[in-house]
Amino acid sequence: MKLNKVKGDVITATSGLILHGCNAQGVMGSGVALAIRNTFPLAYQSYLKWKERVGNSLQIGNVQFVTVDPDLTIANGITQEFYGRDGRRYVSYLAIDCVFSEVKRWMSINAVQELHMPKIGSGLGGGDWNVIETNLLETFAGTNIEIYLYEM
Repeated sequence: MKLNKVKGDVITATSGLILHGCNAQGVMGSGVALAIRNTFPLAYQSYLKWKERVGNSLQIGNVQFVTVDPDLTIANGITQEFYGRDGRRYVSYLAIDCVFSEVKRWMSINAVQELHMPKIGSGLGGGDWNVIETNLLETFAGTNIEIYLYEM
């Protein structure tokens, strides 16, 4: 595994897998999720259909993979039940652990070598990036995956 820190916006990635965190409520209304919604409408439409299909009850820790281009897939990772802007922690570290494991498995099965992601869960989700990064490094240790971590 190789970790690259990139200044810029994750939506500029053109190949591999873009992972971002979503809530279980069917809302992509701010942050990276809103940028994904606006740039890759199919990822948002698929997220809404997924929510409808499971009876409007998305489970945290689950991931939906949406191919938006032959070379690019978006991973809608359900990392938190609810959302808010009140400074509380909404992200679930256990959900992020599950999302990372599922992403690693999917990438192995699909022979995808590039993972692009923001500092998932540490912005509007309110999580501690040090905790999240430690899990990221542990989950992907020993793989051939190249991780691009985007920072604004």
